Amino acid sequence: MCQVPQLQSAQSSALLRILTPALKIETEPTPVPEPSCHWHVTPKNQLNEEKPSLMDFPPKLVAEQLTYIDAELFKKVLPHQCLGSIWSKRNKPGNEHLAPTVCATVTQFNSVVNCVITTCLGNPRMIAQDRAMVVEHWIKVAKACQIMRNYSSLHAILSALQSASIYRLKKTWERVSSNKTLCPIETTTD
Repeated sequence: MCQVPQLQSAQSSALLRILTPALKIETEPTPVPEPSCHWHVTPKNQLNEEKPSLMDFPPKLVAEQLTYIDAELFKKVLPHQCLGSIWSKRNKPGNEHLAPTVCATVTQFNSVVNCVITTCLGNPRMIAQDRAMVVEHWIKVAKACQIMRNYSSLHAILSALQSASIYRLKKTWERVSSNKTLCPIETTTD
């Protein structure tokens, strides 16, 4: 992963406050089964001045913050915890503590997936056009993650967008722009 600038702007701080509760940076796995996403998306025709929305943050900034969180987690991973002999024993009673840094990265991945799904589906008042805007925003975040070589968050976002709950939204996908900037992510050679 490449370097990510440190948090400096008020917008970055606000985004990190939203991301941090949902995407905890811990070395110990959390006992909560599914962390919730603290982002919400308000349809265009409804005002909500209480909390910032995902759409208030540029895709590049979201990608930078996800990259920052992922980088902090990956720095803490201990190589011996990645070994199959340790990883395969983690689900047995009394062994929950065997691979906490690896579990933290898995929890982070799952949190990103859940956050993408929640922002796309969490507000029942959203119409297909609203959801299409959110999907387009996440595609732009995924592209920015690819540029930053944050393949963990990139894969999490793509997994969420390909999940059955989002993939089946035909009216939403019909409204997602198909221009060059939103085409499937192309790999580049260095």
